Amino acid sequence: TISGSDVSISTPSFFLGNETNNISSSNNDLFITTKNLTASGSNVDIQTPSFFLGSATSNISSSANDLSITTKNLTASGSSISILTPKI
Repeated sequence: TISGSDVSISTPSFFLGNETNNISSSNNDLFITTKNLTASGSNVDIQTPSFFLGSATSNISSSANDLSITTKNLTASGSSISILTPKI
């Protein structure tokens, strides 16, 4: 048991948890594996040059300054919606 208000563990790689729920790190990468993840706060900032949210048939992704929305049906609503593109 490790306890206290100032505990520091220094290691280049680690694994905490089990096969389905864990946090691990190696080679300067951090992995979080779980069924549900909640990131909450008054200022949550995720910065990445590319991302993928969803499944193969319904997703939002971005890479190389492009944004892609893949879905069967798309609804956009609001008081002012503009779609600006040189080609449709």
